[in-house]
Amino acid sequence: MKIQSINNTIFQGIYIDKSKDNNGNWRMEYHPYCWEKYNTSKMTEPAEIDIFSNSLPENEKKTTVHHINYNTNEEFSEDILRTRFYYILKDGRMRNLITPAPAMNREESLIIQNKKLKNFLKLKEDYLSNLKNQITDIPQIIQGHKENYDKRSADIKEKYFKRAWRLDASYNEMDKSFNALFDEADQLLKRFKDYIRLKESCDYVQENIKKNENEVLILQKSKADNTLIDISRRDIYDPNKALWDALGNIQEAATKLLALPHKTIQMKELLKISPNTNLRQTIINHVDNLILKHI
Repeated sequence: MKIQSINNTIFQGIYIDKSKDNNGNWRMEYHPYCWEKYNTSKMTEPAEIDIFSNSLPENEKKTTVHHINYNTNEEFSEDILRTRFYYILKDGRMRNLITPAPAMNREESLIIQNKKLKNFLKLKEDYLSNLKNQITDIPQIIQGHKENYDKRSADIKEKYFKRAWRLDASYNEMDKSFNALFDEADQLLKRFKDYIRLKESCDYVQENIKKNENEVLILQKSKADNTLIDISRRDIYDPNKALWDALGNIQEAATKLLALPHKTIQMKELLKISPNTNLRQTIINHVDNLILKHI
């Protein structure tokens, strides 16, 4: 069934809409991070974004449901870069089939993750600004309830003919003002805690972005110097081949950098493993263990 392509073929993240190249038929490709699904370089199930989290899910989504009428809704899911990869339209048409595509290596993964983290940070900062405005407004609202409470309380103490309101009306107003004061104070505390939590998570995301940027520079320099051994993609046949080949010359291998799915390490550190008669296989086994245990 032909439908209008949503994003054409613009690469906006690890989802790519290829419908335009598929005669208008739906084709959404997904390129996993190299570390995705426990370092297997395979797609994980999409998970909703948590604005308070210090990180994004490996495969994040934001689901929006539009209520059309009593019996009909439209539902859309998109990643944080606004690439829409799932929808149900009001006429019942649904598109949710994702075509697996090659994973990204570590350098590509870090670049795309940073692109997403920057958008995530923008969402957090916008929400932070909104919380700040709410916190700023609450004291004025509380003051209004307090003034009303005090006014009614003072009126009750007046003699009968000097009262502006009936006693029962004033007591009711005082009850309402007291409850409103309590509710607003409770909201103030909750929003203040949310503000602190969100501010701390913003700082964490900023640190992660900087850390990723530094690692990308290291990877790019190593690649330019021809000192990079990249085995970060695990979705290919014999993913350790580049390392196995490099270990044919231990002295030269010691000067190189090794890119794993979840981190980058110096080969000289890896080669500190006690040598034995089968050093090559020992190193490969050790690397597989690092990847399996995510350490």
